[in-house]
Amino acid sequence: MIRLMNRPFRPTSVDAETRTVSAVVSSGAPVRRSGFMPDGRIGSWIETLDLSGADLSRLPGAPVLLNHDQRAESQVGVVEAAEFTGGQIVATLRFGSNARASEIFADVRDGIRQQLSLGYQVPQWTKRDGDSGTPTFVASKL
Repeated sequence: MIRLMNRPFRPTSVDAETRTVSAVVSSGAPVRRSGFMPDGRIGSWIETLDLSGADLSRLPGAPVLLNHDQRAESQVGVVEAAEFTGGQIVATLRFGSNARASEIFADVRDGIRQQLSLGYQVPQWTKRDGDSGTPTFVASKL
């Protein structure tokens, strides 16, 4: 599972009763990564999401994570729903009721926490040579 969102988290609505937030989770903008590349090499690379290749029916149930950490104790919620709106993916995120999830939900509600991570899988990558010499990998199927 690959993590999403090294971009500012912008809640567009908060429902305290259902513990949900509606937020833009991707605009497809390039994100600089470091570590393992999709081709197995290690180094700096750029990840781009081709939103036209996103199967949003797979996104509900995906974990909402802290700090791109894939451990179970880092999960603070789940994706309830997702849709394309204005060229972006907007998702409804539901936060858990345990102490850590409640703390994070309160920070998101109050506009303090600006970044979260969503778990997602990429079944197809396409490599492009970047202008800067940094390899670019496009998630062409999500």
